[in-house]
Amino acid sequence: MSTTIVTADSTATQDWVRRGKAIQFPLLIVAIIVTTAYLFSLAAPDQSSVRFAPNNAGSPGGRALAQVLGSRGVDVQYEDVFTKALRAAGPADTLLIANDPGLTLERATQLIESGANIVAANPRSELVAAISEATGANLTQTGSPLDDSPVAAECSLPAAVAAGTITSNGAGFTAPEGEAATALCFPAAIGHHLVQVTGLNGQTFTLIDSTDQWTNAKITTEGNAALAIHLLGVAGDLVWYIPEIEPIPDLDSGAVSPPSLVMMIGALALAAVVAAMLSFGRRLGPVVSEDLPVVVKASESTLGRARLYRSAGARGRAAAALRAGSAARISRRLGLPTSATPEAFTSAAARATGRSELQLHTLFYGPPPADDGELTALALQVQKLESEISV
Repeated sequence: MSTTIVTADSTATQDWVRRGKAIQFPLLIVAIIVTTAYLFSLAAPDQSSVRFAPNNAGSPGGRALAQVLGSRGVDVQYEDVFTKALRAAGPADTLLIANDPGLTLERATQLIESGANIVAANPRSELVAAISEATGANLTQTGSPLDDSPVAAECSLPAAVAAGTITSNGAGFTAPEGEAATALCFPAAIGHHLVQVTGLNGQTFTLIDSTDQWTNAKITTEGNAALAIHLLGVAGDLVWYIPEIEPIPDLDSGAVSPPSLVMMIGALALAAVVAAMLSFGRRLGPVVSEDLPVVVKASESTLGRARLYRSAGARGRAAAALRAGSAARISRRLGLPTSATPEAFTSAAARATGRSELQLHTLFYGPPPADDGELTALALQVQKLESEISV
């Protein structure tokens, strides 16, 4: 005969094992969901709806130009934060700045001091002023009437000559004529659509008054693509800087943008919680009835309830229970239904005992006892009345 000794340590170990088995399925579900979300994030294309962004495939985007530059060996680095763009741009690189409504004069000066060759498309006046101050070119924006018709280069700048003609609906720039380091190309109604200024250290600053001609919708029109390639793809890597602003939807494509990764992960997390709840819920088996180890006598139960009433000072509830129980027993003896009214009950009890109806009504439906003495007296009176009514 063998004896098994159960210690506290072994019991605790068994509890941990049981708990570990209980959470295996929820943990497996969570792991599968997290892995799926990660794979979705890797497979989902990094698309944007920001105007002229290199990963925007819509009509106002610049993805077509970015892909052409990439196919020619240009490393295109897209930045939408100023500090990151400033760190990424070096003296041997080209920095494209476009659509920055929040560019201050101080930030414009910092971008110029990076040493990168700057191409500013649709620049703010602060950037134009900073370039003028750094080069002494005295550039100004003209506010020329908008015109999207093709315009010839009419200058000797190699990029403009390669393009031949372009389309631009910008407002134009002006600069003093006769500056050897300044090229004025593509005449507008007032000024020129493109101006390039060369600094003392060979750093070039190219201003073009619009980004429209380089978007996916118009990059193949006239010589727009040739101009962009010669300006953006000849000096080192390209830092494409467009600050993150409110996206403009592409109404022409009719495409629906995919849900954000945050929303997708949130939905998967909710599914994980539901799966865990279902997992724990299914482990609740049917209710099992068990016999009580002892039989509690009615007298003991009544005595225990009476003690509870007494400890709580609930004389009213005790008196009500006493009266209700006695009235039920007397009604059965008198053949009255349980739905009998107080008047019918007291009338029948009065006929059976010879007592007055007022006395019986006060006994069964009177006010609750004020103290333990009145409660005891009520119990004795009810017990005596029951003994007067034979079965």
